[in-house]
Amino acid sequence: MTLPDTNRLPKPIIINCIKHHLGYIINRIKVSKQDAAKNGYDHLLSELLLIGQSRIDLYTGGLDPYQICNYVSEQLKEQGHYTKIRYKKWVAENKKDYQLMKIPDQSIWTFLIGEDSKRYIHIHPARISPYNISVYANGLKSAIAVVAWTQIYGGDAHHLTLINDVRKTKLKIPPIKKYNPEKGLGKLIKLLQDELILRKSL
Repeated sequence: MTLPDTNRLPKPIIINCIKHHLGYIINRIKVSKQDAAKNGYDHLLSELLLIGQSRIDLYTGGLDPYQICNYVSEQLKEQGHYTKIRYKKWVAENKKDYQLMKIPDQSIWTFLIGEDSKRYIHIHPARISPYNISVYANGLKSAIAVVAWTQIYGGDAHHLTLINDVRKTKLKIPPIKKYNPEKGLGKLIKLLQDELILRKSL
């Protein structure tokens, strides 16, 4: 999987990859390690700001962002929903102002109207989708930042002292009092560690 610049994904589609795409996150951690001498970790931390504060749906499947965007583009063109006017009309047909689409790996994606006029097709994994896990924003940011730190500088990603140091000094979010490696943040850290082994190539 190549590491896309979100701004270079084919217009008019936008996916916040650091927030919604596990494969992108794994490769982003690898790049931060490779670019450690060029402030790669700090660049990663700045990208984590894009995650925000809400609960997040994270796609864990094998399609890369380009494959997802290309398929979505083809389907919207075939269905007559691709232009800005027709896309907005299609989304508005649902009183909740979103639409859903299933793509070839059977994952389901939510379609919203994007704030950027040039990227008006805003998509993210649907809550009901296969290959989707629901996580808290601060948990995802913490897991990425801690695992990336240990990849570059060493240490135990499951050590509470290290986790809280990264949360306080790097992410500027409150420390946690308890940590269970089998639940919540612990499961997310383990997922990233396991995926770093499984997804060996950039």
